[in-house]
Amino acid sequence: DRLSRILDSFEDCIRNKLPKMLTKAYFEALETVPHIVKEETDPIMFLRCEHYDVEKAATRLATYWKERKLLFGKERAFMPMTLLPDGAMGSS
Repeated sequence: DRLSRILDSFEDCIRNKLPKMLTKAYFEALETVPHIVKEETDPIMFLRCEHYDVEKAATRLATYWKERKLLFGKERAFMPMTLLPDGAMGSS
């Protein structure tokens, strides 16, 4: 169906078309905490935001993870985005 094709294109774009320096944090998160990537950064949200423009959505997702790692550092970037003590924004 159409959505499956769009998601396949999105995946291909993020894996093969975007610069590796942009996607590095995303793939690190995907390897380290796949459940958080799935729960907090569903590709459909990014596709909707970019009116289903696959390249723009993939770029937005990769940029999200790059900025998240920059803002929170490697230790906290891959924690759940919550204010709880075990979350990225919690006090420790």
